[in-house]
Amino acid sequence: MADLIDNILDIEQEMFLSVKTKKEPFCLVACRENPVPFRGVRRAAFETWDELTLGSYLKDLKEAKEKGLNLMSLKYARMNNQIPCLNDNPIIESILIIHSDWNFEFFNKYPDIGNNSQESIKYLRGELETYSDRTISKYYDNLIRAKSEGRNLVEETYRNMFKLIGKQL
Repeated sequence: MADLIDNILDIEQEMFLSVKTKKEPFCLVACRENPVPFRGVRRAAFETWDELTLGSYLKDLKEAKEKGLNLMSLKYARMNNQIPCLNDNPIIESILIIHSDWNFEFFNKYPDIGNNSQESIKYLRGELETYSDRTISKYYDNLIRAKSEGRNLVEETYRNMFKLIGKQL
């Protein structure tokens, strides 16, 4: 799975570094100067995905690249309401509800981290709209499976990020 994530990160980073939007978020500017944190944060999230979801998303990235599309540019443009909705798949709303619940649970458990729930949901919506329906479906299945196992993937992502910097949550 590490190779699969590395392949995704290589394409995403290439796309990310060439994003051009009218209103560039701070993370975009900072990560251009030092892309290591971008890869770390993205890896932390991808480590919570199953292999089917990762494979499907890698296929999305490759297909977009073949068409000359930059999914990162589309995501940031969508987040800033510079373009209309890219994908109105109803599963997106279900995914956002699960993530909102996990955010609420996580930030109540760890209030010192600071609650960025609204921003993360806005970010996630923009990202989900760049996924194919196939990937959205696989991602949703991954979330439902995690939920049925009593896991919170928001917490797991934060644990992974903290681990990368040598700290514990």
